[in-house]
Amino acid sequence: MIIKCVCKHELTEFYKTEKDVLIKRIKARGMQEVDAEDVVQEAFYRALKYFNTFNPDRQEIGAWFNTIMNNAFKDYRHANFTGDYSFREEDEEVGGEIEEDLFHKQLAKEIKDEISRMPIEERNILQAVFVLGHSYKACCQIFDLPYARVQFILQEFRKEMKEKYL
Repeated sequence: MIIKCVCKHELTEFYKTEKDVLIKRIKARGMQEVDAEDVVQEAFYRALKYFNTFNPDRQEIGAWFNTIMNNAFKDYRHANFTGDYSFREEDEEVGGEIEEDLFHKQLAKEIKDEISRMPIEERNILQAVFVLGHSYKACCQIFDLPYARVQFILQEFRKEMKEKYL
């Protein structure tokens, strides 16, 4: 059995390389960039403080940090709604569902707006796949397009959305 050894230096390196991506991820949940930076910095502080809970044999450092960051996000959001911190699980769960629902509605609206600005051919394919649930093959038949064209349109759209929202 090989035992992995991870030190705080590796956590610091992880934070340095992933900080911008982590901020972007929190910002995508509907926060201002300044607030998202606060959440990520708070998560890093907590990760350093509770580093002894990290077990590299159970999970990657990124997954462990993500759990801490999600908890920091919930605490930050809850503090802004109530003015103080509360660690009661039922409060966090209800607030989390509401926050997540608002996030998904906002994201869906933004994606719908993105699709509406696209050329008609691309718009039709994206709506057929994402709204109507048609397969790539069905889109080829409906719009009389080659499979590679349909695939390209969908891949490019996914790539643009990942760059913008992740």
